Parts: sequence; structure tokens; C-alpha cells
Amino acid sequence: MKVGHFFSSPFYRLRIAHRIKDVRDSLDKVVVDGNKFGLERMDVSVERREMTYSHIDALDVIGRDNEKEEIIELLMQPCGRGEDGDKGLCVIPIVGIGGLGKTTLAK
Repeated sequence: MKVGHFFSSPFYRLRIAHRIKDVRDSLDKVVVDGNKFGLERMDVSVERREMTYSHIDALDVIGRDNEKEEIIELLMQPCGRGEDGDKGLCVIPIVGIGGLGKTTLAK
């Protein structure tokens, strides 16, 4: 009830109205600057990224047997304890440049 009252108050509405006006003024300035520098509007198409799935056929993965065994061995080890005595969270980073198959290996 208090939150609803706050959002319906004239002070809140006035503050939001000023913010909207400031944003609109900023956008108008960007348009004016763009025209001043001869910039033109371009329509850009955004390509959707290919969907990935967590299931992977083991026969499609070649040459990662050693790494896979190392990761499985790390996952099977018990995690340490945190500072407060609770079970710790084990994180196994897989790092490298793009295209090496990090995601495939993780799957």
C-alpha cells in the first residue's frame, strides 16, 4: 500500500516526467549532431545465433579423451569446505580461444 502510494504521488510523477524530458532532449541532441556530421540512418539486420543444446553425440567428439577423463576425475573428487564449514563450491574452468571446443568438451 505504501509503495502504491509512493508511485501515485505527484512528486514521483513530476520527477519521472523530468527524467523523460531529459532523455528526449539527449536523443534530440544526438539527432542534431548526426545531421551536422552528415550521418545517415541505416537499417541493420540482426542475425539470430544458432541454438545450442546440452545433448551431444559422443561419436562426434574426436581427440578430447584425455581432457574428458581429467574433468571427470576432478568432478568425482570431494570439494573442500568453505570458511564457515559448509561444503565449498567447486568450479572447473575451461578456458581458451574461440573455436577450440570448450563448450563441446563441457557438454
